[in-house]
Amino acid sequence: MDTTIENRCGEVVSLQYGKIGVLDCSSGDFTLNDGGDGGFLIKNESDSPVTLRVRLVGMKDTDDPVETRFHPGWGMEIVRFVEHNPSVNPNTLKYGY
Repeated sequence: MDTTIENRCGEVVSLQYGKIGVLDCSSGDFTLNDGGDGGFLIKNESDSPVTLRVRLVGMKDTDDPVETRFHPGWGMEIVRFVEHNPSVNPNTLKYGY
């Protein structure tokens, strides 16, 4: 029995976080270390919204990143790329998938 969950675009998504880590985009672009197109969610652990330029799952590498505001807590967007942003404190963002 297949227990995967897919979104409307056919990408596999999860209702739980099996892995969480620090999302540091202050020193360069951020993607998952596995080099794949896997998506992840972003958690803003600060008290203020953070604006990031991201590529969502389903966007092509040639698509310009979109600017998105992440309020404190878990964001709803399934992201696969975060553009370098030196003004973001690396201790305030986490990724989870």
